[in-house]
Amino acid sequence: MIRRPPRSTQSRSSAASDVYKRQIYIIVFLYIDRLVERHPRFLINSFNAHRLIFTAIVIADKLYSDHCLTNQQYARIGGYRLEDLNKLEWDFLSLIGLNANVTEEQYGIYYKKMIELAKKLNV
Repeated sequence: MIRRPPRSTQSRSSAASDVYKRQIYIIVFLYIDRLVERHPRFLINSFNAHRLIFTAIVIADKLYSDHCLTNQQYARIGGYRLEDLNKLEWDFLSLIGLNANVTEEQYGIYYKKMIELAKKLNV
């Protein structure tokens, strides 16, 4: 019987990282949906989309990663001043009612929504 050689630690780490990235995208989608549900008149446009998505990624990463960065590092990655990122983070959390927790059930619902959306867009 021919067996596949064991995957290296690096490839296992890479595979876990890929799964984590997909999970973060779903959580970001959920956060932005929460924001829009709480504030139906909130307009997402080309002027605020990057800030919204980046801030949601930062919050999700802090809550769900074992190795999150400092706000100074996040700010540098996003191209923001530290003070601006701190304000963006607080404003975003306020807009979602300080509710950054995601239950397994909520995650499952949004995972299915993302799959459906991907099918509609043929992605």
